[in-house]
Amino acid sequence: MDSNGKVHISYVVSEVELLYITNRTGAWQRFEVAAGSDMGRTSIALDSGDKVHISYHSNGDLMYATNASGEWQVFTIQAGDDMGHFNSIAVDSKGKVHIAYNDGVNKTLRYATNRSGEWEILTIDSGGDAGRYCSIAVDSDDYVHISYYY
Repeated sequence: MDSNGKVHISYVVSEVELLYITNRTGAWQRFEVAAGSDMGRTSIALDSGDKVHISYHSNGDLMYATNASGEWQVFTIQAGDDMGHFNSIAVDSKGKVHIAYNDGVNKTLRYATNRSGEWEILTIDSGGDAGRYCSIAVDSDDYVHISYYY
């Protein structure tokens, strides 16, 4: 929910279309954000200006979409065979994006952020089968917290 109590939802239809739906104008509106293949698992977060940030999995890649510029923009954060099937997104007080996700090939928990102005990707846990069912949050001091299945 945004600062005005309006709802924002991201979801995938038939594994080929990323949609975003909101009632921010008082009526429900639906937007196509991206189309692709083998799409799944989305996560959505809003920044302090109520701009939308979505992470999702598409065709083996970890993807990121935002309307922060006023129009939808889509970026590939990490390409691979099975990146980001499990993903979670959060935005800090400075508008920087934080994404926790599973690297399904290497079975690791990864973390991507643009806090420096460029995208950085870090491996957080590489033991066992880390990173599935991950969840990320940023606290009021902008510290990042990640929980995940191991």
